[in-house]
Amino acid sequence: MTAKKYFETHGRIYGVLRESKDGSSHCVKVKVFYDYGEAEKWLEEKNSDNNRELVSKTAAEKLTDKAAVVRAVYAIAE
Repeated sequence: MTAKKYFETHGRIYGVLRESKDGSSHCVKVKVFYDYGEAEKWLEEKNSDNNRELVSKTAAEKLTDKAAVVRAVYAIAE
């Protein structure tokens, strides 16, 4: 399923920011988007040291942990 299709189905998409160190990549931040246009803007921001992608909730949980995803969801509500 594409990111756009996931967003249309679920009404939200998760942005994952990965940081590369010593040739390995690990997830350092999860952000939830309820506006696909905002998600695309975030995805296209240029930052040479970071790698961004839009993923499903399950993929975000696999890349980080469930607690990080829950914190990202509740950060939007505050």
